Amino acid sequence: MSVPVAVVVLLGLVGVPVALLWTGRHFRGFTPRALSAWRGGLVGYLVSCTGVAGVLLAPPFTWPPSSTLVRLLLAAGLLVGPILGAAAGSRLGGEGR
Repeated sequence: MSVPVAVVVLLGLVGVPVALLWTGRHFRGFTPRALSAWRGGLVGYLVSCTGVAGVLLAPPFTWPPSSTLVRLLLAAGLLVGPILGAAAGSRLGGEGR
C-alpha cells in the first residue's frame, strides 16, 4: 500500500469519526441546515462502513485480481461516503421547523 493510500485510509478510519464526534458536541448552536448536514454525514459514514465491510467479507474469487474499483472503494469509501451524505443532508434538509 502506498503512502497516499494509507493516509486516505487512516483519514477514513480515524479522521471522519473524530470530526463527527467533535462537531456533534455543539448541537444547540447548529442551524437546521448544519444539523441536517451533520446527520447526513453520520448516515453516509454508516452506509459506507457497511459497503466497505461487504467488500471485505466477499470471497476473493468474486473480484478480479487487479480490480481498480474494489481498491478505490476500500481506500476512499470511508472518506467519500460522509462527504456525499453531508452534502445530501444539507441539500435535502435544513428548512425551518
